[in-house]
Amino acid sequence: MVRGAGVRGRGRGRGRGRVLEGTGESDGHSATVEQSVGSQPEFVEPGVRNGLGADIAGAAGVGAGGAGVGTGVHAVGAEGPGVMGAAAGGAQIPEVGLAGLLRQLLERLPGVVPVEAPVAPRVAEVQQRAAVAEEVPSYLRMMEQLQRIGTGYFSGGTSPEEADSWRSRVERNFGSSRCPAEYRVDLTVHFLEGDAHLWWRSVTARRRQADMSWADFVAEFNAKYFPQEALDRMEARFLELTQGERSVREYDREFNRLLVYAGRGMEDDQAQMRRFLRGLRPDLRVRCRVSQYATKAALVETAAEVEEDLQR
Repeated sequence: MVRGAGVRGRGRGRGRGRVLEGTGESDGHSATVEQSVGSQPEFVEPGVRNGLGADIAGAAGVGAGGAGVGTGVHAVGAEGPGVMGAAAGGAQIPEVGLAGLLRQLLERLPGVVPVEAPVAPRVAEVQQRAAVAEEVPSYLRMMEQLQRIGTGYFSGGTSPEEADSWRSRVERNFGSSRCPAEYRVDLTVHFLEGDAHLWWRSVTARRRQADMSWADFVAEFNAKYFPQEALDRMEARFLELTQGERSVREYDREFNRLLVYAGRGMEDDQAQMRRFLRGLRPDLRVRCRVSQYATKAALVETAAEVEEDLQR
């Protein structure tokens, strides 16, 4: 019969554990260890659920060559681990109690809700937004750009031709600056001053500016500063145009200026060449009719060369 020595372990915590004496009856190859826990009440750390920090006690008997080994582990509280005692025989027991305690702590902690990190927009979305912003410039940016490319102010009181020339220049600047259609009326009104500004106030008294398109503005503008009668006069001037005392180059510039008022029938290049030839001086006209021309520009160059030869 082998009698193991009783081992008492005291932890650094607030409780105390005791392993009583055990008796083995397995002819020296096994030992029975009886464990009992003291009457000290169980301590539970505040804030920890389901008895975290409760006593953990174990006993193990190892029989080897008639020697009996018994251990008792007692851990109480959260202030420190318990004390491991070993019986005579020198065997060392792994600290499985501490690992188990940590594992229980982790299992009993409340679940942590993962917080999603803010997702940065994709490069394609950023580029698309930048492209949209670039395609639709701001109103003030468009105003600055129109002023930068030389859009002049219109005060009214001018000839119909000058009024139509100003409107044509504004439209050309809109195209050059890629001005959105929704800005055009408001931007044009900004460039009205003097009598023209007073006229526009009378227009907005009978219809809302916000409801007008660019075509509506042009119709109102032409009715005031370039009526149909003015257009008819400009067309008549084109049809009656002759070179006279002008040079061929000067005649061509006046021809092109009045061409926009010619109306239908002058869109074709052949029709323009016939009209240009009819207006040339007789001595030039006779010399230029002997050739065929693919474009009006070729006719103008030939007439200018003939004119220079006659002046020598």
